[in-house]
Amino acid sequence: MPPDDRTGPARPGDGDPADPAGIAHSDVGAYALGLLDGADTARFEEHLTDCTRCQGELDRMLGLRAVLDEARGGAAGDGAGAGAGAGDRAGAGAVGLTKTGDAPDSAAAAEGLFARPRPELLDRLLAGAARRRRTERRRRVVAAVAAVLLIGGGGAAVGALGGGGDDGQQSARTDAESVRAMFREGEKHHDVDPGTDVDATVSLVEKPWGTYVTLRIGNIRGPRECDLVVVGLDGERRTVGSWSVPKYGYGIEGTKWDEPLYITGGAALPPDRIDRFEVRTLDGERIASVPL
Repeated sequence: MPPDDRTGPARPGDGDPADPAGIAHSDVGAYALGLLDGADTARFEEHLTDCTRCQGELDRMLGLRAVLDEARGGAAGDGAGAGAGAGDRAGAGAVGLTKTGDAPDSAAAAEGLFARPRPELLDRLLAGAARRRRTERRRRVVAAVAAVLLIGGGGAAVGALGGGGDDGQQSARTDAESVRAMFREGEKHHDVDPGTDVDATVSLVEKPWGTYVTLRIGNIRGPRECDLVVVGLDGERRTVGSWSVPKYGYGIEGTKWDEPLYITGGAALPPDRIDRFEVRTLDGERIASVPL
């Protein structure tokens, strides 16, 4: 964007070679402060509809406006002497942020510090920001659940779920320790299937709502998808949990995948109404059975 004849310093975004239209990401600050003229405002708002980076920056600045509005409301309730001092400081700070150069009072300074986007644009920005926050929350929840359910694999699954970052790995380690602690606490039932050699142990903790179940399973190879099924004394069958087994498997002695897999879930039946647990593939093959 070629420089214009407006007074004041040139904006950092003018003539940004990375933007053929001359609209730079740094213009979001000038837009929020109301320093863009009508034509530049229109061009920037057009850019803003497709730029998630600028949308996020403006979203944060709108949040700052709310903080300033709250601070202004608190200042209005102070004594006259304190109010005068705050007004002088706010007015002095706002002089450089107005096009006219007039020194407004503190209320006008706080009100005029940020320009409001057009209502239809503001609606789109707020909706986009809400979608990004929901997506991030879903991503964190899915990662946390997966870290609890897929704790085995010699640490490989934990590393992948943690995204390679220290925080993610620490969270996965904490989840793994919690699940193993719950496994140690419960009543154990164990069996090795004579046909598949799959080694399965269930640990049961009775709860008011039923039974908390932790399955430790080893000597299982993939690729395959499995269900843990609880079978009641009356023959009723319910799925406790599902997972997939990669090609290398879990709990394979003599390999680097010798760590078993831990699966957690809940059964509505109390322990005294459970006959057995079964591990089945999704095509119906039973690969392990643990009687109580």
